[in-house]
Amino acid sequence: MSEINAFKRFYDEFRDAELNKEYYANRLSTTKKKLKMLNIFLAIFAGTSAVLSFSFWSTTLLGVPIGSLSLAALTGIAVVLSIMKPYLGIENEIERISSIQGVYSVLSSLHKDVIQKIMEEMAISDSAEICFDVMRKMRISVDPKEDRPADKKLVQNAQDTINKRYPQEYFWYPLSATEQKK
Repeated sequence: MSEINAFKRFYDEFRDAELNKEYYANRLSTTKKKLKMLNIFLAIFAGTSAVLSFSFWSTTLLGVPIGSLSLAALTGIAVVLSIMKPYLGIENEIERISSIQGVYSVLSSLHKDVIQKIMEEMAISDSAEICFDVMRKMRISVDPKEDRPADKKLVQNAQDTINKRYPQEYFWYPLSATEQKK
């Protein structure tokens, strides 16, 4: 492997960790919003059915008792959604995504430290290689838990963010043999 490719391997792994950290942070935010909306929806339906039962209990429209029908419909919807909520697995999904995002946050931080050391020393040390191997194993251990397939829109947003944060010019590379001769 050429010297430049060795550096590129470290930098790519760092950018991948950053990308995954960003992606799973966005996924976590999106999933928490879904859970929040479901909880608000359930609260509104449960609350509305109780309120409707008081104010519209005896209301009729063209001889149809809409108060009691509204109460029955809203209560039925609230009950069905309440029963379905655990089977939707949103809380488990939040836990899974939080776990993955946490691992990538740690990996990203560790990679950044190694990258900083490489850029300061302008060389890849043995300790950097060891750290790289350990971090690679950590990343591989997370792989089975990752999204299959990933949300393409969130991936694109994460890539745009990371490319702005860490463009290729951010990283130090040794001069190639042809560049050294100039």
